[in-house]
Amino acid sequence: MFADSYDFRSPRVQIGQDMAVLTFQVFAKTTLIDMEYNCIEVYQKETDEKWRVIHSTWSFIRPMDKKFGDEKSVVSVHKLTIAFAL
Repeated sequence: MFADSYDFRSPRVQIGQDMAVLTFQVFAKTTLIDMEYNCIEVYQKETDEKWRVIHSTWSFIRPMDKKFGDEKSVVSVHKLTIAFAL
């Protein structure tokens, strides 16, 4: 999804000998909705001394507070009638 802007906030790095964890928040203004994520990325230092991401998790920041109904309609909802036979 295209975003007009990205804002990375609250970066924190915890590092060990050959492992590191990076946590941060991303705020993105897109053409449909504004997205807010908590992000966790785990890095491992390889034998060639380069750091590589081995795991990444992104989750919505407080999704219960998001206002999805007031944004642009992405999916149209149609009335559906289902009959059950007994």
